[in-house]
Amino acid sequence: MTFLIFALLSGIFFGIYCQVFVLIPATLAMAATYSIVAFFDSGIDISWASLILVPSVGLQGGYIIGLNSRGFVIPRLARGNGSQSKRI
Repeated sequence: MTFLIFALLSGIFFGIYCQVFVLIPATLAMAATYSIVAFFDSGIDISWASLILVPSVGLQGGYIIGLNSRGFVIPRLARGNGSQSKRI
């Protein structure tokens, strides 16, 4: 559950601040990390690592949430930063 929340929050961060090309390496890195943690922490066989799909969907869903909230968050961050907004 904690890993799913971390994946969702990471996806929101990537959606707000990064382009779409960061999603593939982030998903692969998250899948590798999740499978290593699941294998060594639980001592379960490698077939349990097929649950990598759940945090991957969380990461990509968070990315979509971040993309949709970009228009709301970026102007407010610029207002608090004291710099001009890049919004046209």
